[in-house]
Amino acid sequence: MPNATMRANAQTLPEATEPAAEHEDYGDQEAFSQAYARWLRACAQIEDPGTDDEQIIKTFFDEERAAQRAVFLIPAVCREDLWDKLEVFEVDLARELVVGPHKDSILMLALGSIKADLMNLGVGEEV
Repeated sequence: MPNATMRANAQTLPEATEPAAEHEDYGDQEAFSQAYARWLRACAQIEDPGTDDEQIIKTFFDEERAAQRAVFLIPAVCREDLWDKLEVFEVDLARELVVGPHKDSILMLALGSIKADLMNLGVGEEV
């Protein structure tokens, strides 16, 4: 049976402590997918709120803004994620053009996020 001294002298193997790159990508992909699905659910609630209560409808809009931020804060892992981000950006831009700017516009955050993803994914570098 190992004692405290043996455990203190034990060394961990690097492969046991460092996740493989493909597992990191999977985790990032899962996080992005969840954020995008959250945004889609929020948009669906806004389109068909099922109530006339203004407080509940305001909650739906607040959830949509929070979901948008989550989408833009998670890096895209693949080009499909980038297209999803562009969709979220387009919907918000169209809404601002029709309704007017939000008090907390995230369009600049969105542009910076999309630009970083373009560079990280190497889009446009192909010859």
